[in-house]
Amino acid sequence: MAAKNKRTGRGTSGDDTSGSGERSVSGTHFRASQHREVLLEEARALMSAGRVREARAVEKRAGQVGQLLGALESEIRGPSPLPGDRDLDS
Repeated sequence: MAAKNKRTGRGTSGDDTSGSGERSVSGTHFRASQHREVLLEEARALMSAGRVREARAVEKRAGQVGQLLGALESEIRGPSPLPGDRDLDS
């Protein structure tokens, strides 16, 4: 018998109708920025230990997290309208 895929939640439901979407995104932003800082600290520790290759790999991952943070910041500010959306409002 196959197992059903269940959402193991953290106390939230799948739909976000309560208006907590912005808090959720900002919470995600905070956790991601903390993760980036941890990665950068780890890279500094690796670099000081002389493990340059590993440090650069961790710095690369921190850069990827930084790019995702930029995307989250633009999401928090508000998504830009799509080109086709302007025609629907008129």
